[in-house]
Amino acid sequence: MSANKEVEDPPPLESSFVKTEEKKKKKKKLTKAGRKKLRQEQTETFSKHRRIIASDKTAGDLQLERDLFGGEAELVETFEKKAAAKREFQQVDDESEDDDESGIAEDEIPEKKRKKKNIKKPVWVDEDDEKTELGQVVNAYTRGKHQKLEGSKHSYKNYVEKRFESVYGSSPDWAKVKADDAKDEDDPLLMRSTVYLDSKRDALPAGDIRLEFCAELNSEQIEGSLQAVQFHPWSQVALVAGTAVVVSLYQVTVTETNCVFHATRSIRFKSRELRSATFSANGNEILVGGGMKSRNLFVFDMLSGETKTCFFPKDRQFPCWQHIAVQPDGEFIVGKGYGDEENCVHFISGSSKQWISTVRLSDTVKAFCFSPCSNYLLVTGGYGDEENCVHFISGSSKQWISTVRLSDTVKAFCFSPCSNYLLVTGDGGYIHVVDARLRRCVKRYNDSGSLVGTAIAFSPCGNLLAVGNDSGVVNIYNAESLLNDVSSKNMDPEPMKTIMNLVTTVDILKFNHSSEILAMASSRKENAVKLWHVRSRTAFKNFPAPGKNYGKIMALDFSLHSGFLSFANNKWKAKLFRIPFYPSF
Repeated sequence: MSANKEVEDPPPLESSFVKTEEKKKKKKKLTKAGRKKLRQEQTETFSKHRRIIASDKTAGDLQLERDLFGGEAELVETFEKKAAAKREFQQVDDESEDDDESGIAEDEIPEKKRKKKNIKKPVWVDEDDEKTELGQVVNAYTRGKHQKLEGSKHSYKNYVEKRFESVYGSSPDWAKVKADDAKDEDDPLLMRSTVYLDSKRDALPAGDIRLEFCAELNSEQIEGSLQAVQFHPWSQVALVAGTAVVVSLYQVTVTETNCVFHATRSIRFKSRELRSATFSANGNEILVGGGMKSRNLFVFDMLSGETKTCFFPKDRQFPCWQHIAVQPDGEFIVGKGYGDEENCVHFISGSSKQWISTVRLSDTVKAFCFSPCSNYLLVTGGYGDEENCVHFISGSSKQWISTVRLSDTVKAFCFSPCSNYLLVTGDGGYIHVVDARLRRCVKRYNDSGSLVGTAIAFSPCGNLLAVGNDSGVVNIYNAESLLNDVSSKNMDPEPMKTIMNLVTTVDILKFNHSSEILAMASSRKENAVKLWHVRSRTAFKNFPAPGKNYGKIMALDFSLHSGFLSFANNKWKAKLFRIPFYPSF
């Protein structure tokens, strides 16, 4: 094209993508024939405009354009598709805005539509789960002379679900699909953050506590003299164990009017005696320890219903399992030896239940516990000159780390929630603060009015420390100030409150999950149990109820969210109480 030739300005290209409100209204009124005519006009305008622009391009540019975008017809078709897609999107958006502006309340939407909106589809579904039959699974594991299951057409998936519900009760809340409009108040993950969550709801009132006696959990009393009562870590199940070598599981259900519970299973173990029973760290197993006559560790699988007996090397005098410590992360189980190996601590694998290693100490082992962070195992014990020692063992390598010698015989101990400090009490009435990182005693306080400390407990929030003694007195301290003053030379701290409701040795101190209730009990006298209101620093007046005899308290536990309280006494009974202030289990 010559430079002198004047090029006409192309007619304005009317974009099919930019749509004003006026064009929207016009297009809604156009008929099918009108829309077709409009598209033809736009195509002709676009083609004319493209030919004028192409006159300035070289042959190479045109060939490259055809290779990338195709010919003229293909390019027009591509833009038409994009324009149609955008028109459709804007039309849907306009309709949704019209619906919002129409003022239709959500309650007026039909129930079926609301349900469809709230239903969530599973991320992944295995089609084989629906096809697999119970007989196929059983026969796959049947060998030799064992009788096969013939003709069973039941769904294996339904069988497993019923099996789970028979052990743990109904499906856990986290496994249920929740609607979009459901409240988050009952979310189990949120309810575990008790320090922040409880501050938003009403505080537990002082004075009288509303405590409803449900019944004895073990109404048949087949467990014998009770040794343990414990609630499941996450399910609505309670465990009761006794000297009859029987462990019973009870499902506890909360309803609007009352609580319903029933025995789901009773397991009798092939042992001469039972010394301890506890849930595993993940809650899928029950660990049962035999005594001097039967030194085996029994493991009951709650899902399969099978019992496994753990045998250990014959050259080792293994634990009598009077006390079982389970590492918080579930990796190890610990027991102490007897006889010539009373000074030994045995590590058992939490998964395979096989013996791993033995740590031999200089003195007899009496008690032990893991730190909340699982890094340390603390062991106490010994006689004579060794009664005032605490031994630190690595939770990972199972090797002895160091021994801290205190000034008094150790009676009770506990870790702080952060695992940085170990607090010990015992003869002499002192509170020893041991730095777990330095493995040395950094401070010693005089427990006010105490001669022999017998129990000690941290509140879950970490702000309070309760210390009980042999006179039945319980002192409550501000734990933060107690630990922050370890480097100073301040005088002995004064307790925030001195509780004198008991008159015999304090054996049990237990805070509930929100640190609002402190339960204290003594096994030396009948009815020696009290519930203390932490915020007001007063005891609940109506518990124990007048005229009621609860016997001597041997074990006590709160449920996961403090909805229930249960304690075992010397009369072979595990009493169950409902605390209606806490709606959840």
